[in-house]
Amino acid sequence: MRAVYINYDEIADLYDAGVKADYDVSFFKEEASRIAGPVVELTSGTGLLSIPLIEAGVDLTCVDFSQGMLDVLIRKLEKRGLHAVIHRADISRLDLPERYELAILPFHSFMEIVGEERQNAALAGVFTRGTVHLHTAQPDCTSKTSRWTLAHRGAPSS
Repeated sequence: MRAVYINYDEIADLYDAGVKADYDVSFFKEEASRIAGPVVELTSGTGLLSIPLIEAGVDLTCVDFSQGMLDVLIRKLEKRGLHAVIHRADISRLDLPERYELAILPFHSFMEIVGEERQNAALAGVFTRGTVHLHTAQPDCTSKTSRWTLAHRGAPSS
């Protein structure tokens, strides 16, 4: 089976017209509101989650591999008079100097990291940042009682 990659640079200006899934934005806002320190959003894209988090007062760093998606995010931030630290990076090769209290990998983004080796590298890059909670929402939209998060404190045991 051949891996399929989406070139998000090619669709960045159209992305928001087709993606309206905001069912877990309130969940992530609630989780981030419990954090006193900086938060990093991995695969931030055009800001579907970033904008509400920043508007809620979260000290946010946005990371995405697609410069096109980040350009859309930057335009949105400028239009609203908002600010975030922005890094263009492959999260499977994450090398950020900052430490974060919360790392968010939203909207099924983890499934877009193709290959177990790259997935493990992405997780290792996040956990070397210090005390981190990693949240990735994979909700069961049919159940009102489903738990939407996988959370870890500190580095995973080896």
